[in-house]
Amino acid sequence: MAKHIDCITVATPTGLTPTLQAGGVLTLGTTYYYRVIAIRAYGNGVAFSLPSAEVEATPDATNKTVALTWDATNDASGYILQRTTVSGSYPVDGPGNTLNLNGQAWAGYPYATTQTALVDDGGASLNVRFNSPNLDFSQAIPVIECYGDSVSDVITPWDIYNASVAGGWGAADIIATPGMKMATAQVWKDELAYVFYAHLYIRFCTFRLKGMLITVLGQTYININCQFEMGGLTGQYMPYILSYSPYYIPYTNNGNTFTAYFMCRRYLNGAANSFARFLISRPLNPQSDLGGYRSAQVGPGINFYPNFTECILGLGTMSGMSVNALTATNPLLESLAVYGSTPLNTTIRLRLASEGFSCRYIHNYLLTNPVCTSAGCDICWGTCKGGAEVNGVWQSQGQTDNQPYFKLYAPNVSYADNTLIRQVTIALKVVDDAGNPINGAVVTFRDAPGNSDIWVASGATYSTALNNTDVTSTLTVSNGALFSAGDIIRLETYGELLQVQSINGNILTVVRGYGGTTKRATGVNSYASQRVLKQLASLTTGADGEALFTEAITMKELAISGISSFRGGYENDLVTAGYLARQMRTPHTLTITKTGYQLYHNSISVDRKMDLEIALQRLNTLPADAGLLPMGVMEAIV
Repeated sequence: MAKHIDCITVATPTGLTPTLQAGGVLTLGTTYYYRVIAIRAYGNGVAFSLPSAEVEATPDATNKTVALTWDATNDASGYILQRTTVSGSYPVDGPGNTLNLNGQAWAGYPYATTQTALVDDGGASLNVRFNSPNLDFSQAIPVIECYGDSVSDVITPWDIYNASVAGGWGAADIIATPGMKMATAQVWKDELAYVFYAHLYIRFCTFRLKGMLITVLGQTYININCQFEMGGLTGQYMPYILSYSPYYIPYTNNGNTFTAYFMCRRYLNGAANSFARFLISRPLNPQSDLGGYRSAQVGPGINFYPNFTECILGLGTMSGMSVNALTATNPLLESLAVYGSTPLNTTIRLRLASEGFSCRYIHNYLLTNPVCTSAGCDICWGTCKGGAEVNGVWQSQGQTDNQPYFKLYAPNVSYADNTLIRQVTIALKVVDDAGNPINGAVVTFRDAPGNSDIWVASGATYSTALNNTDVTSTLTVSNGALFSAGDIIRLETYGELLQVQSINGNILTVVRGYGGTTKRATGVNSYASQRVLKQLASLTTGADGEALFTEAITMKELAISGISSFRGGYENDLVTAGYLARQMRTPHTLTITKTGYQLYHNSISVDRKMDLEIALQRLNTLPADAGLLPMGVMEAIV
């Protein structure tokens, strides 16, 4: 077992030299002071150097341009140039001191360049403008890389703190009394609050966090080959990650085109078996004007395994929060609050303990294919350019349709493509009157308008928007060979049914509003990564007697319209005020047929997850005694 904790730095630039040149619009007689900072991209983080020695230049009547050159620094990925008119004062709370190349408007973050020569003409030729706020470059900010010889090697903030003290890095502190800091033998040292003036790059180890972790001008990045343990499965620890850092730093290597970003965002990737409990994750920035660039991401896409229980992720974000879980090993997300405004565009698996559950996706405009596995409370929903909150209070909020309290959010929506589909999952088993599974029973499940509500994934996604007026439309899909003329399909987070009329390569011609459904407009961005579902006329039970409903059942579709700004409130109130149209799809009709058994036909009001076990009576036999059944199970004998 070994722990490796290294400090990655970049040297301070040298040789900064100003030279006055003719032209420009710098102010006559004003002395301008300059300094340069080197940055080094490493492990998805950025190391900052100390500022160079300050130089100055005073424009005269002829020369109102300052040409600046400096020596290249080993390992530097780029440089940030600063200017001020007060020697030694480079404030962080407003624009005017950090370069924006080529007249770029102030965007709330510093720009960098790979060049070692720039010309400050005051912006006369759209060369270099100083109108970005600064970061605090009063000390060097390293990247601290942590890894083990195997994933089982445990590294804690206490280990990182001690490595900083031993190495004299000055990159760590503990929010505690001196006596607590020195009590190295105490178990509770892992529960203290740690501050790191660095970017933490954690890989190939087990990272354990029980208390508070704060990074200043850096982020906490956990690689996919690292297993993390935050909060504990049984211990009542309350971990907290607070990142006070820039989101990204755009840079150019030719003085004109911005070619890349030095990323500085937080990732909680994690290998299999990673878990977080009671984790609160809040990204911050040193400038309030950077609000639009706050970011937090859970998972890199195809390698997201961690389980999150009773956590709040992305708290305080205005953009950049996403949850990705695209592998077969889906994470368990239980009582989770997710904040952000980028798509939740993948399968989300919720394992919920009871009916009193709260899972919120606030301001996220796309949540596709949620799969809930709780026996007590299973709610699925899909959203487009809006958000929904469900709080588990089923009947106390005065909903006339006796459904859970819904709060709907429609940020900055001015068109009628903001929809939300209420869905639930169905588990159905068919047995005989002795409790033996029946193989080969044919199951149909139709919604209130009479359409089959049995859906499977087609394997295709779509990439064109639809309006809400056309009788027929063309729809481009990723693979037209997966469809046939006559197929009934729908777009994943919309309730409208479409009938495939003809196929030309990957372009489907579809009849709109099939089966009496309402035509819905899909927004320009709302269809990104959405699946196309195909309707099945029926299901057939297997040897275990189960009919596999692979997609959720649509209970109702809500369409928000006429809103030009944020709108949140009770579902019924929004309907009354004209902000919400509601199309009910339940009660459903369940029919089961099997040769040698009596027909089963029943109306079912679908309002939550349903685990159904249906007993069919053999023809010419008397019904058996149903007895008492567990809660949540329905049995009918005919």
